[in-house]
Amino acid sequence: MPYEADFFCDYKGLKKATRARLITMLKEYWWLFLLIYIAMPGKLIISGIMKNNASDIFAGASAPIFLIVVYAFVIDFSVRRQVKTNKALGNLNVHYTFNEEDFEWTSPKVSARSNYSAIYRIVEDKNFFFLKPSARQIMIVPKENCSSELIAFLKNKKTEINCNKKKML
Repeated sequence: MPYEADFFCDYKGLKKATRARLITMLKEYWWLFLLIYIAMPGKLIISGIMKNNASDIFAGASAPIFLIVVYAFVIDFSVRRQVKTNKALGNLNVHYTFNEEDFEWTSPKVSARSNYSAIYRIVEDKNFFFLKPSARQIMIVPKENCSSELIAFLKNKKTEINCNKKKML
């Protein structure tokens, strides 16, 4: 029995999915987050306290806040640029059909079918499934448009695919 879901690919939806994907990446690479947002500013603050230098203390305390604000602007700019430069991407409805052996995605411009073996990883967050056929390509499946059976099916596929790919590496 095929399962179906849709993703309406507009600026708002892409921005939400991009933020969710970046948050999942931060969870995967928590050590990098720890280094950038805690260790480096902490070193500046401690250095400023030891040298009695108020500017180092201020720089260390404000750096994480500044980085978060810059990060938000970069996400907004990146998604806005993607939608403006790729006219086919804006206001595009992608329809997914998941079968037991393969899945299909269709849009007004493209239709394709693929086996699950073409997916090297599936990442899940509380609102989305991200199917990754390559390191730079992501198919976005919002959970809000999925039936509970499809969510269970994709979780099962996620476990199966991610475990098999780890064994291959």
